[in-house]
Amino acid sequence: MHIPRSIRRCIIWFLLAVSPLAALDPTKHISQYTHTAWRIQDGAFAGAPNAITQTADGYLWIGTLAGLVRFNGVRFVPWTTPDKKTLLGSDIYSLLGTTDGSLWIGSGHRLSRWKDGSLTNYADTAGRINAILEDRSGAIWIARTRIDPPVGPICKISGGALRCYGVPDGLSCKYGNTLANDDGGNLWVGSSEAICRWTPSFSRTYLQQALKQTEGLTGVGALITKGSSLWTGIARAGKELGLQQFVDGSWRTYKVPGLDGATVAVNSLLIDRSNALWVGTVNQGIYRVFDGRAEHFRSADGLSSDVVSNIYEDIEGNIWVATSKGIDRFHDVVVASFSAAEGLTTDAVSSVLAARDGTVWIGNEGALDFIRQNVLSRLTARDGLPGRDVTSLFEDHADRLWVGVDSRLAVYERSLHSLLAGGITSDGANSSLTAMCTSRNFRMLWTLTSSISRAKMATSGPPPCCAPAAAVM
Repeated sequence: MHIPRSIRRCIIWFLLAVSPLAALDPTKHISQYTHTAWRIQDGAFAGAPNAITQTADGYLWIGTLAGLVRFNGVRFVPWTTPDKKTLLGSDIYSLLGTTDGSLWIGSGHRLSRWKDGSLTNYADTAGRINAILEDRSGAIWIARTRIDPPVGPICKISGGALRCYGVPDGLSCKYGNTLANDDGGNLWVGSSEAICRWTPSFSRTYLQQALKQTEGLTGVGALITKGSSLWTGIARAGKELGLQQFVDGSWRTYKVPGLDGATVAVNSLLIDRSNALWVGTVNQGIYRVFDGRAEHFRSADGLSSDVVSNIYEDIEGNIWVATSKGIDRFHDVVVASFSAAEGLTTDAVSSVLAARDGTVWIGNEGALDFIRQNVLSRLTARDGLPGRDVTSLFEDHADRLWVGVDSRLAVYERSLHSLLAGGITSDGANSSLTAMCTSRNFRMLWTLTSSISRAKMATSGPPPCCAPAAAVM
């Protein structure tokens, strides 16, 4: 069925209007999101993706080394203007969807703008356009390289007028790789030789000594601000390189459990709506930092490539990652899955029980796993589990957890914080307990193995069938 463009546009605007800005649940592991990858080798793109943005009409745009591509919700389609007017370069390095509905396009040669069905090419913005930023006044700023340094590494487009800034304006950085602005109205410029903090009346330069190692190369690959916080990603690992944070007027290597900023070369940074920090690396995939801990996801986990060029969050809260081999999308789901990747002892789960106190108990091979307050832990033989494989679970009226383990029955008594090894065994040496239930008066526990057994239950205290084992909590 053909849907006219005007109606499609109205549908998209309606969805945007009624949908609040969403975000991925940061308490989930990255592997628990729905992950979709579109790869170059499968024909999704003709060239490596570099940049991602979304415009006010809801379309997602991908800048590749072989042109501009638009995602219609199902597939990626190479984009051309209706009148076949072309961009000034097919190698796209930066994109930005702005508040007025424009799409700004930075190629390896010039800057272009698509708005209201019209394409404008800015012939006087020579150079490779590496970054595009919209400031609080609605003005557009670009950062560029491959220029004659006196011309200026940054330019401002406002009201149709363009002006570039460089050394004569107090800006020490000769080239511009990336841009960010902070709450104080400062513009931060990252280059191969330094980081510059600049306004028309103020300028300061940082990290010149550390970046001597990268001069002439990429150097600073990313800058991002959040309130009074500022991070930079440098496209080389090492002391005073990698991932750095600006704190109390000085730079320091960013370190949290799971991530040492000095060990990663960084191309891209994103702070999502949950205030999680996403780090795109030169050759180690992505990291996400939330609540003081980092999680790693790379090609071995399914990422299209470990070489990451850009990370973007769309209006629905999906996270998009551009890599050297394709595009990845991470989408939240209502139901979270757990496997060995998230910390289960194995994937051979035999039973699951949601207890009244909110703990989720998981009968596994080699352990009794449990999730409590989003933390996954386990009880094993070293903790007093009287066997290896947990095959069945049951919570009785007194909130005791009955555990079928190998051919034995155990009880986890919360009030005693101990695991009690049961004196009940199944009817055969190789039989396992597969199910349990109680009688109506709660005085009998029925167990299912290759036959049915029963045990008398106590109304309080340890069951009479059991003897205490080692304390586990």
